[in-house]
Amino acid sequence: MEGKQLVIELSPSTVRLTSLHAGQVSAHHQFVFSEKQDFRYKEQLDRFFEESGLKSQVHDEYTVSWNSEKTTLVPGNVFGETDAESVFRLCFGAKTASQDIDYNRIPEAGLINVFEVPYWVKSYFVLRHPRSVIQHESTMVLRNLMQKPAYRLKILLIPYENHFMLTIVKDGKMQFYSVFDYQQPEDILYHFMFTLQQKECIQEGDLIWVNGIGTEPSLQAKFQEQMKRVHDLQKIILTVDEAYILNSHKLCV
Repeated sequence: MEGKQLVIELSPSTVRLTSLHAGQVSAHHQFVFSEKQDFRYKEQLDRFFEESGLKSQVHDEYTVSWNSEKTTLVPGNVFGETDAESVFRLCFGAKTASQDIDYNRIPEAGLINVFEVPYWVKSYFVLRHPRSVIQHESTMVLRNLMQKPAYRLKILLIPYENHFMLTIVKDGKMQFYSVFDYQQPEDILYHFMFTLQQKECIQEGDLIWVNGIGTEPSLQAKFQEQMKRVHDLQKIILTVDEAYILNSHKLCV
């Protein structure tokens, strides 16, 4: 990509802005929301854009990834017989407003990602940047993951402030996708091990660790230290990819 792209990573707690010029990082800013009402989110974002110096800059592309724990995947042929709201209600109940339910297609895997995204997110960015690409972050990273289907076991793990996304790809197909809550690194290890056992995936493979916004900086080191104590996990090679989310955004333009 030769032009300028503004990558916006957004969650209920944090926003991270990265300006890319010809695919290279030219500016990087992060902000933690202090107030979490819809109108206050917008006010804080306005102030953050102003203080970062990016409000006055024009970019060719604006990509927004929203992240939250309410997300589920549905096969495309099944989704054709229903709708996003019905799928969401079945998985997460009736508390979420209809206008906050959305979906993205992941054609690389033949799947639909159904998720919750507050209406203020769409209204804020569409009004300011009408051509903004707004997707759930898992949509972007899964498209990236499925660009080159893995026949060797490949695991993508992205922790955020209070939850983490876990995806398993093997034999060229997505075998597992889910989001788990956690409080300690031990919680991540428990869900990780249990899932591998259930999917019969304790074998040689690669684990891609990606730090999502809001992640405690020391979390990866703590998790990796615990992995070393589990004999069966010695077959899995952990690598940290700090550019994975940015590279996933690049695929959207």
